[in-house]
Amino acid sequence: MTDSGMGTQASATLDCRGMLCPEPMIEMFKKMKTMGAGELLEVVADDALARKNIPEWCKKTGNVLVNTLDSDKLIKFYIKKRG
Repeated sequence: MTDSGMGTQASATLDCRGMLCPEPMIEMFKKMKTMGAGELLEVVADDALARKNIPEWCKKTGNVLVNTLDSDKLIKFYIKKRG
């Protein structure tokens, strides 16, 4: 489990490094379907489009983007599954 930077632990991690959008979105959608309400998913990506697409997906689906840790080459998203 990985710390979200907000003092909470992710229930699962999805490594999307090397994937280009929309593949990270598809994999994230599949993973979220297997998780329970309130669980926290860490998504690790290196595709710049993820910076835009993942927050938009969260807004559209009602899942909560808890935190984003963004470095030069790597983006970590922490998404709480809606309940």
